[in-house]
Amino acid sequence: MSLTVYSNVDLTRRNTMGLNSRARYAATCLTPRDLNSLFEIAQRDQLKVFPLGSGSNLLLHDWIDGIVLSSIDRSVEIAPLENQVDFGAAQMLMELESLAAEK
Repeated sequence: MSLTVYSNVDLTRRNTMGLNSRARYAATCLTPRDLNSLFEIAQRDQLKVFPLGSGSNLLLHDWIDGIVLSSIDRSVEIAPLENQVDFGAAQMLMELESLAAEK
């Protein structure tokens, strides 16, 4: 498992205005297994999970009492015969379109 959960995390650089923000916990998920493990921890410890994307125009509260989740899962699985594409939460849409067009 590659999941690591950090405590008392500074999120100041993660919000557009650079406002002071901290999270009780934060984790970066690389795989679906990491994500499942994170939710198991959150459920066990009765913590809320706050997904955090990499978009702009984001303002964060000064204290987030839970686990802030970032995903770096950029995996792609294309099954042309089933007309199915599975991809990670951090996969960029334009890159995904290019990959799918190649198949």
